[in-house]
Amino acid sequence: ARLASVAQHAHADVRESILALHTAPATDWVFLPTLRRYVEEFETQYGVTTKLTVDGVSDDSFPPHAGIQLLRVIQEAMTNARRHGLAHTISVAFERHGDEARITVADDGQGFDPLTLGADGDGHLGLGFMRERMAQIDGSVTIDSSPGAGTQVHLTAPLIGGQEDAQ
Repeated sequence: ARLASVAQHAHADVRESILALHTAPATDWVFLPTLRRYVEEFETQYGVTTKLTVDGVSDDSFPPHAGIQLLRVIQEAMTNARRHGLAHTISVAFERHGDEARITVADDGQGFDPLTLGADGDGHLGLGFMRERMAQIDGSVTIDSSPGAGTQVHLTAPLIGGQEDAQ
């Protein structure tokens, strides 16, 4: 039984890696269509209901390097929701607030007590990588969760051009 469980987890890890590579940014990639495709493929691959809402930002709202980092952080948050949170539903929502975007990745999973994690993620490499990626684009990541109540990963990222880009 233990061997079967380990094999199932390894198989899921390989599938997630393939999905992430499939959505790997190319030289001519565009952030929001790539994210939309990833969210749709995630739902198809894992049977987790997904929803993407974009309000007030567009493909040219972020510098290209920021879009790549945001994509990777959102992928990690969704993977964690499925793998660790056992979520059935994941939503990704973008909102413009002045000269920054606020992105929330929320799930209905089992949640956890964030106080059990150290400031650096306490050995949880994915959380550490998420923080590093957001710092590279002058953004931030915070996590709200509690046992039995799901998890919300909140990201902030600067936008190009500030308020005048808002539509």
